[in-house]
Amino acid sequence: MEINFATDLMLGSLEFKKFQDAMSTEGYKKVLKTLIRSTGVLMNGVDSSTVSDALKVIEGSPGGKITIKSGAGINSNFDIFEVLSDLVDHYTSPSDSVTRNIKIKRNTSNIEVGTVSISTNGTITGTSTLFEEVLRGLPDFPVKISFPNSVLNTGEYEVSSVASDVSALLNVAGGVMSAESGVEYQIIGTHTPGISVPTGSKKPYVYDSYTITIDTADVVDENEFIIATVHYTGAVLTIIDQRPSATSNGLQEGPSVIYGSATSPALHAVIGREGDIFDFTLNNSSGISYMTERAEGSHVYLHLIGGTSTTLTFTLGVVGGATEDDVIGFAGDLSVNAGITFQEGDIVHCIFKNGLWHVMNRPTRDKGLLTNKKILDIGNWDMDVNPTISVAHLLTQSKIRQVSFYIRDDVNTIHYSSDQPEIWSTVTAANIVCNRLGGGIFDVTGFSTPPSSNRGYIVIEYID
Repeated sequence: MEINFATDLMLGSLEFKKFQDAMSTEGYKKVLKTLIRSTGVLMNGVDSSTVSDALKVIEGSPGGKITIKSGAGINSNFDIFEVLSDLVDHYTSPSDSVTRNIKIKRNTSNIEVGTVSISTNGTITGTSTLFEEVLRGLPDFPVKISFPNSVLNTGEYEVSSVASDVSALLNVAGGVMSAESGVEYQIIGTHTPGISVPTGSKKPYVYDSYTITIDTADVVDENEFIIATVHYTGAVLTIIDQRPSATSNGLQEGPSVIYGSATSPALHAVIGREGDIFDFTLNNSSGISYMTERAEGSHVYLHLIGGTSTTLTFTLGVVGGATEDDVIGFAGDLSVNAGITFQEGDIVHCIFKNGLWHVMNRPTRDKGLLTNKKILDIGNWDMDVNPTISVAHLLTQSKIRQVSFYIRDDVNTIHYSSDQPEIWSTVTAANIVCNRLGGGIFDVTGFSTPPSSNRGYIVIEYID
């Protein structure tokens, strides 16, 4: 969509509204719909720089205080929400052992950049302001401004002149203003003299902003995102980063853990959402000695229990009657309620599937050993009809160290790797079993007839 700006065209609010639609709804937003698969935190920032800590929640000053790092995000309307600077000690968590969610969503603001000091003669002096971009004085049609957080100067004031980005003069018409500093300001606009301006016609400049809420509810409003959970017990503040589950543009790894300063943190608030992936490295500073699942209401949590040990045990069947077949990748390799023990330096890889957390890897101690690779055809897998396919590996199961695979759609235009949350592999004594999630993006007719009767390839790493 475009507008023909002819030289004899009269421009009014109607035309400018259509121009706005042409630029946004029919412009960049239409393009974004083709590029962005998911909404949430923009981990690369709005200026394309690398901002891995965008909107990251970290521990602030002692006493349960938290700080929220600057950053931005995008919602399903393709509107930006942005925190321009770090919110230092933004919130103090009560020491009551209650897990709380930190949520963010887009809001709008009419507040201009910077703050001003007001003199009694109407001179306003700005700090980090941009007066020359937003203010207009005589002899042009002057703009009016107001000070929304002022307690002394609460009216609407006409700009008389603008000297620079940080200096302007208001027309106080012989009156006297009250001296005040650190005041925010907003633009009321320029309107037809002598008329009563409706409230909805004021404040023409609308800027991207945000609203942050902190509560115990796991539900979110439309276009609201949980960026962290906090848990404070005694002197132990635990912050769990939930941004990876609320990150824009693509499938992301699941929550990671930020440990507090205590030597024995009790971490129990990693909420499982279908397809979430959770990776962490066991080390001395973590001080974790045990991991299991714990039911609390309608949610299942990954429960990491603090201790001084550098080993970790995952017990099967603790919640929901999990069996050996629930442990992805190791069906038939573990007995019910057997333990998997990890040691310091091991990377623990977990995924949330079918309402339970599962460990996806056994610890391996084959450091220094070279691995071999074996590539197998998956074969004629109709994923629309069959949720699994088994391919014989002809290897000793205990020597298999890594399995991955990728699949192709029926027209061989898009390839998907098995790090997607909706496809995964299971290793049995005889077969590699490729699985897909029921009702997901692969359970469709576009994955019914593979190209050349081969859905894709399996890659196995193994030792001699």
